[in-house]
Amino acid sequence: MLAAASAGGADESWSCVANSSGTGWACTNLDRATIRAPARPPTRASTVTPPKTPPAARVPASPPKSKSRAAKPRPADRSQKTQTTVGSKPENKATPKAEIAGDSRQRQAAEWKASTLSGKREVVAEKAPARATGTAIENRPKATAVASTASSGGGGTLSDDGRPEPGSPASSTNVAGIQRTPKSKDDAEHDAPESTGATPGARATRTADTSLLDEGLDWEYCGLRPVRLGPAVLPPQPNEEDQLFLSADTFDYDQDLDLLWLEGDVRMAQGSRRIGANKVVYDRETADLVGKGSIFVANPGVRLVAEEAQMNLESDTGSISDVHYRLTGKINARGTAERAELVRPELTRYEDIVYSACRPNQNAWTLDAAELELDQDSGRGIARNAKLRIRGVPILYTPYLSFPIDDRRKSGILVPTFGNSDDNGIDVTVPYYWNIAPNMDATISPRYMSKRGLMLGTELRHLSRRQEVELYGEIIPEDSQFNDKARWGVRVEQSGRFARRWSSAVNFNAVSDDEYLEDFGNRLEVTSTRNIERRGDLSYWGDGWSLLTRLQDFQTVDAELPSQSKPYAQLPRVRFSMNPYSLESGIQLGAGAEYNYFQHDAKVHGNRAVLQPYARWPLRRSYGHLIPELNLYFAGYDLQDQEPDKDDKPSYAIPSFNLDAELVFERTVNWFSRESLQTLEPRIFYLYTAFKDQDDQPVFDTSELSLSYFRLFQPNRFSGWDRIGDANQLTVGLTSRTIAMNSGLELLRASVGQTLYFRDREVQIVGPPQDASSSPISGMLSARLLQNWTGRASVEYDPNQETDRSLKRTLELHYQARDNRLLNLTYRFDLGTGEETRYEDTDLSFRLPVNQQIQLVGRWNYSLLNSQTVEAFAGLEYGQCCWRLRLVGRHLQNKPDSAGSTSVMVQVELAGLGSIGQHVDKLFERGIYGYHAD
Repeated sequence: MLAAASAGGADESWSCVANSSGTGWACTNLDRATIRAPARPPTRASTVTPPKTPPAARVPASPPKSKSRAAKPRPADRSQKTQTTVGSKPENKATPKAEIAGDSRQRQAAEWKASTLSGKREVVAEKAPARATGTAIENRPKATAVASTASSGGGGTLSDDGRPEPGSPASSTNVAGIQRTPKSKDDAEHDAPESTGATPGARATRTADTSLLDEGLDWEYCGLRPVRLGPAVLPPQPNEEDQLFLSADTFDYDQDLDLLWLEGDVRMAQGSRRIGANKVVYDRETADLVGKGSIFVANPGVRLVAEEAQMNLESDTGSISDVHYRLTGKINARGTAERAELVRPELTRYEDIVYSACRPNQNAWTLDAAELELDQDSGRGIARNAKLRIRGVPILYTPYLSFPIDDRRKSGILVPTFGNSDDNGIDVTVPYYWNIAPNMDATISPRYMSKRGLMLGTELRHLSRRQEVELYGEIIPEDSQFNDKARWGVRVEQSGRFARRWSSAVNFNAVSDDEYLEDFGNRLEVTSTRNIERRGDLSYWGDGWSLLTRLQDFQTVDAELPSQSKPYAQLPRVRFSMNPYSLESGIQLGAGAEYNYFQHDAKVHGNRAVLQPYARWPLRRSYGHLIPELNLYFAGYDLQDQEPDKDDKPSYAIPSFNLDAELVFERTVNWFSRESLQTLEPRIFYLYTAFKDQDDQPVFDTSELSLSYFRLFQPNRFSGWDRIGDANQLTVGLTSRTIAMNSGLELLRASVGQTLYFRDREVQIVGPPQDASSSPISGMLSARLLQNWTGRASVEYDPNQETDRSLKRTLELHYQARDNRLLNLTYRFDLGTGEETRYEDTDLSFRLPVNQQIQLVGRWNYSLLNSQTVEAFAGLEYGQCCWRLRLVGRHLQNKPDSAGSTSVMVQVELAGLGSIGQHVDKLFERGIYGYHAD
């Protein structure tokens, strides 16, 4: 039953309806302002204004520093708990001022009005709960105030979009919808960064519930967000268009002063901002807010827990005392501060601060500073009078320290690197980073080696919308280990598109002497280099065709390499390619052409022009394919310094035909209790290429392709254009795959194939014709074995040979688990074409966690052919998420007859601050397959 009642005052009247439960009334005045009141209907509009109580009984709050009035007194606590949502400023002024405030209130109101902001925040009212009267305010006028009676234990929650849900039961939920579980003082102190003595920020551990900083957020990484996780996506900062929603246990509103008094589980939501407190005084005209007790502020990228706060919600400024903070998104970091100043949403300043990127309860290191500024606009943090503490022990003091809080760049001295080796002695580098412009930077790296002297290195990078350029150079004026001679190295890399269809690429390298890379390179693939490339490309992309122009030369850095063995320079190389053109019948037509001028000082050189048109008819079905193809090879030479008994203008025109056919059979099988699909894929490849004597042709850029399963199906057994192999042969292959039905992963693949020859192969680079009736058998096997195990094997076996039947063997076993356990076992053998190309070695690498803090790492690459270690290193990683120590000893031998070099390297990495020492993590990533530093 609903009962109706009316109440009126001198200046206004109310129409009230009691709800069916008898717990309260819903009243509406002539201005359609609606309140839900306790069991007795109101008689005047003053029921939504603060009662007349002495100022001493009100919320003590000091005035904000800027753009705010003096703090207003607090109303007396009410016994009835209400959840409150308030609309924009009411226009009804019926209540006499004498009933609103006394003389003290008038004096404080004058102080508040002394400084105001332009514009007013719109505060939107919510619907009344269904169990009240069912009265919903649709198309509310701006002059609206709604106060709803809460159910027993009320207080309400916020919905997913941040709006309060009137009538919802009271809970331990904070403004962001996170559980507010009470926490003991000991727990709060345990969450604070570890400190020793009178650590700045220690007072912030008094009563703060720091669990709010981390609830609902993970701590997957420490410090800067890893690249593998992609860019951080944060909600936009609140703006003037975002509406403000309020909720509290008790609520009072002063229509004349436009003030709100909120007390008891106060929650505020505006856009992506959330605020919670025990007591709040809010000025709707200036958007000033004063809060006390369990302050919780959540903005995009930062959360704060404190005891007192003075803020302006319109300018996003203010100050907060006794702060615990948490940074998230672009960086994971936390700490405490005596005071925090919100200069703007992207800039915060802290006094007497403790900063750390360690997870809660893992306080390995802290940065204590008298002042700290975190600027998300620039992506930098600046600390003044800072101490770096490791396990509470101060190890470093600096009056000024700048460090990144995201991946952006800033000029300054980078963390030095240091090490020690047999060849260089003590090795120290102090790099300086120069952020010249948003698209240009440079790194200047003075490097001191006690056994060699001082080296200066410079790296310059330029990035624009159309191109990327990187220039690196280093010079040592006097090398003590090289007769005090000057030594240098230069590298230039460029790639870009300077027009819609044009692109360019440059890779230029040069060193002062043949031993430079061996002395100053730190990687096996660099120190073993015999020829350094110098190349420049210019490409044009047409409609269905492309044109490449290239200049290529090499600097030979192996003094023992004879001049006859040095590679040709191509000055220039011009290559034309046409995309296949499909006719209505399905036949595809295409062509390729190339012109080269090969330069060499000790061998025959000259011009070569090549043309290769082709036609093919691909017939593809779900059960296989059939592809006939016809190729024509044309080439002509104009040579200089040709041998006397050979033609200086040789040429060829060679036709070739091949037919590729494959069938796919499938069946469902059970693979170790997993439903899988097994295939059987027989394949044949017939190739016929006419014979043409090519002995008069030089060998500019051609070599015989090494054997593998996939190369059994190539139309030419040579690379390049100087040799077109004659053929009348049939290749037979068989592949079987097992594929998981639920995931599509390939669990097993096995392939084997062999070529049957119907005639001798007379065209060779060197040596007599080959008369074997069949090729070596080529096979490969790859499998996902037990959980976390994968394996791969390949073999080339020649049954036609009486000895050395095994031409090539590779065995690989790889294990990788989620707990960072990693093991690689590899065996490689290649008979090669001679002693220089033959090798046989083993490679063992691992990463073995001993516990959550210690990991052992290592690699051993051993040459069975030369019975010596090529490269070996062993070390350990010690640390946690926010810090890591890497210590490694390394031996490197890049030539069989060299003594090799031994070095010791150390790296200390502090997440969010940087690393000290050499880049040991890069060494691990290059040497251990599957290793990732983050």
